[in-house]
Amino acid sequence: FRLLVAITIALCFSPSAVLAVTDTHSTAAATVTIGAGTTTNNKQSITADNVTLENSGVIDFTGNSAVVANSRTGVTVNNNSGASILTSGTYAVKAQSGTDFTLTNSGTITAGTNWAVDVNQSTGSTITNNAGGVISAQKWAINALLSTTSSLTLTNSGKIFTTGANTTVQLTDATGTTMTNNSGGEIYRDTTASGSQPAVKIGASSTLTNSGQIRDDSSVGRGIQVVGNNTTVTNNSGGLIYGKVWFGSGGTGVTLINSGTLIARSVEDTAV
Repeated sequence: FRLLVAITIALCFSPSAVLAVTDTHSTAAATVTIGAGTTTNNKQSITADNVTLENSGVIDFTGNSAVVANSRTGVTVNNNSGASILTSGTYAVKAQSGTDFTLTNSGTITAGTNWAVDVNQSTGSTITNNAGGVISAQKWAINALLSTTSSLTLTNSGKIFTTGANTTVQLTDATGTTMTNNSGGEIYRDTTASGSQPAVKIGASSTLTNSGQIRDDSSVGRGIQVVGNNTTVTNNSGGLIYGKVWFGSGGTGVTLINSGTLIARSVEDTAV
């Protein structure tokens, strides 16, 4: 009996048995600050509009959705230099079905499995990954897949990459995207990546301007796939697209302007 009581007490107080805790931010227009040197293992749930989450510490959540702000308007998340937003599962930052969501990353955002940043079905979201910033996942580092996603602005000057199957930046059916990969910016599928997907999929009525590197370092060799009509891909002087630029079939009004370097991944393939 005493042994059973001891085991029960040990289980109750074991760190591995502690339930996940959620910090809920429900005051409109509030600013929530996680300071440098602070580590929290709690999920950050934003349930009001125009909230700003200012992170200079570490959010390290075991589970899914380390930071979640679904169906909200005007939410801002700033992940500052040296800061981290981490999840062992899916969705390091999840802001689906919202309006005017803004994410600025100068630190590290990583999902242990899928979707480091997900703004699916949102309108007017802005994602900025600054120099020194890293956004990564096994699959889909940035996801805005569905046709109900519109007017996304994505600007990268850091690193965005995946290590497993599927696309790094998945914007397949999103419309009206403005995507810019600046000089020094890298968007790539790592050498460990599998599957037949490209580094970037971009949808209709969109623009992609590259002055950095967009690469498929896996054995597949697909750099960019354009899905839909009336989209322009511009590869500026100094820009590198490593892997096939693929326009699929049946698209109209699709334009490629190249002043940089296009390289096929293998001798069996072509750059365009």
